[in-house]
Amino acid sequence: MGRVCSKTNFCSTWRSLVPVLEDRPLALCDSRTVDPDDLIATDRIIPEIVGEVYYLTHNSKHKWYWLEKQTPCEPFAFVMYDTKPGTHSRCE
Repeated sequence: MGRVCSKTNFCSTWRSLVPVLEDRPLALCDSRTVDPDDLIATDRIIPEIVGEVYYLTHNSKHKWYWLEKQTPCEPFAFVMYDTKPGTHSRCE
């Protein structure tokens, strides 16, 4: 009988749609620098689904990453959600 896997994660990619992104780059916060008290749970209500998302409050300990002058050849790949215990994504 096959092994049952209960781990789930969602990954995403993002890239610039213009030749050189000069304004408003995508910034990613290192989740290891986010304290649970920095998060505000908020209902997300759309016509078909009701769920929960988190808003992030400012904390000078947060570490942010972005690419200056990002081009379409420099995509970001990142984990948005992970059920594995001990990860820093916020899921329950």
